[in-house]
Amino acid sequence: MIKSILRSNWFFGIASRVIQALHWLVLSTCRFSAEAPDETLELASDDKPIIIGFTHPYGISSQIFGLKSPLTAKKKFFALLSESTDGRLMARLAKNVNAKPVWIDKGTSEVRSLIQIIKMVKDGYSYTVTPDGSTGPQYVFKSGIWMVAQKTGVPVVLVSFALTPHIKLKTWDRYRLPLPFSHVRAKASAPIWVAPDQKLPKYNKARQPAFGTGDPLLEAEAQYQQDSLAFIEKWEG
Repeated sequence: MIKSILRSNWFFGIASRVIQALHWLVLSTCRFSAEAPDETLELASDDKPIIIGFTHPYGISSQIFGLKSPLTAKKKFFALLSESTDGRLMARLAKNVNAKPVWIDKGTSEVRSLIQIIKMVKDGYSYTVTPDGSTGPQYVFKSGIWMVAQKTGVPVVLVSFALTPHIKLKTWDRYRLPLPFSHVRAKASAPIWVAPDQKLPKYNKARQPAFGTGDPLLEAEAQYQQDSLAFIEKWEG
């Protein structure tokens, strides 16, 4: 009986509304500050799309960035959602960050999802992504972020976050949950453009970001890891 209640539509409706309200409480009360180079701030002058990448533990911090950063004030965003219970919940949370829901079938392949993402960016929507994916390893980029940038001609901005105070979950990435009135600090990189003829790095789970490769995208990944770890150390300790 308990399982049937938990799976019922009315229970989902109540639970999802409670989660949505708590999510909005955090988003609306958190303090926010950011730093960015001039060439990145210039991207804020119009509604042209950008691609924002950030490491996985700071998913909610990135949503606060999307709501409160001057860089994103004129941008429109979308959320790619699957036809599932999780997708229905994420659709409610997407409303809190003014993101357009784009529905795909549950189990849609990565290739078909990537095609849909490229279409949305070409249609003028900005895209936020965790380049290290949903399972890591942290700071090891999959090629999707660079492929979308290359196919659309849209620049990538990599954002480092620090969050104080926060709850650190016991997950592979030590996910940081902000509390009401937490301070979200962000540091954005210079824009990264991917040339049409640029060879994209192949994903290798064992590969760690490193300087001296001669590949501009691998160098950008290594620089992001260095900047992000230093930023976290500075503000979170």
